[in-house]
Amino acid sequence: MIIANMSSFPPRESLLLEVVDQVLPQVDRLNICLNDYLHVPELLMRDKVNAFIPDEDYRDVGKFVVDDFKDDDDIFYMDDDIFYPEEYVQTLMTARDRFEGLNPVVGVHGIIYPDAYDGSVGNRKVFSFPKALPHFRVVNQLGTGTVHCKGFQAAPLGFMQGSQRFVDARYARYALDHQWPMLCIPRECGWMTEFDSGESIFHSFTKSWPIEVVKECQAIAGYARLNVDAVIGVETHQLSGNSPE
Repeated sequence: MIIANMSSFPPRESLLLEVVDQVLPQVDRLNICLNDYLHVPELLMRDKVNAFIPDEDYRDVGKFVVDDFKDDDDIFYMDDDIFYPEEYVQTLMTARDRFEGLNPVVGVHGIIYPDAYDGSVGNRKVFSFPKALPHFRVVNQLGTGTVHCKGFQAAPLGFMQGSQRFVDARYARYALDHQWPMLCIPRECGWMTEFDSGESIFHSFTKSWPIEVVKECQAIAGYARLNVDAVIGVETHQLSGNSPE
């Protein structure tokens, strides 16, 4: 089964409805955590949509509230402010299949941190999802609004609790603990774009991380922590000329 998880809150309702229209034809089920909603919007009462109001405001951790998957389910973590092309789900599934033997987690927004990471945003190497990337890259972290994994790789809510606004780093640590490499996939410029949803987490939070968040990133940081088998596998695959341009 192909399942997508998403989290949202009332100021983004109009954006959310647009994203749902893009995503729903591509999946078998769409779980939406509606933080701070008083009622489920009528337009979300649709086949294949499981929209629910949680007992607390999970913020972006809401993407991980539903975690009861079968091992072979295809799981997609998505955001409520990203434009997903109509072939998005199939593209990421195909990308993962190419490296299935590595048990990778794949995505479109990747980050590599330096080995001695000091918390500076400018010291990160970012493969931003709206920009072109000609080849697969093994990364330390993927943006969880662009992630595809299998059901057995879905992080349980208990592990993700307390990581509001730095869920990407927390999930990357979960993948690292299980030795699942993270792969950022090739794409053309503009294949994915971001809706203008006001102030982003980057401007309100990422530019001034608390020390505990820096430590969370340091736990996954560095070229030394990249999965060697994945790096070799990706390089071999691309030298063979099989990687899309």
